[in-house]
Amino acid sequence: MCGGGGGDDGSAEARRREEERQARIRAGMTSIDRTFSGFDDNFYNQRRDAYTAYAMPQLEDQYTDAVGTLTAALARSGLMQSSVAARKSGNLSRDYSLQRQNVVDQGIGQATQARRDIENSRSALVTD
Repeated sequence: MCGGGGGDDGSAEARRREEERQARIRAGMTSIDRTFSGFDDNFYNQRRDAYTAYAMPQLEDQYTDAVGTLTAALARSGLMQSSVAARKSGNLSRDYSLQRQNVVDQGIGQATQARRDIENSRSALVTD
């Protein structure tokens, strides 16, 4: 037959190079996985809780100030026991509840954005 015996050596060399390439890919993936292993649900829950712990006291202070301002205004007007006082207090309580939920939602949003950013970074490493 023609061509003389060099074909098997080239195929073996290509196979060896491919196996080495695959080993480097596996090692790289292992390194990436190890680097990103700390970014688990606990990490994101801590981000959420940290934001809430930061923002909630500020909301509490604002609410306390608003209650004081409303109470003083109602007292000056002689309306402490009126339907106006009940309505305004109810509105203030409703607004406070909405803002509390907003703080919780923003904490969840912070955690979600962190998860997205970290996953994008991980994906960029994998695809490069």
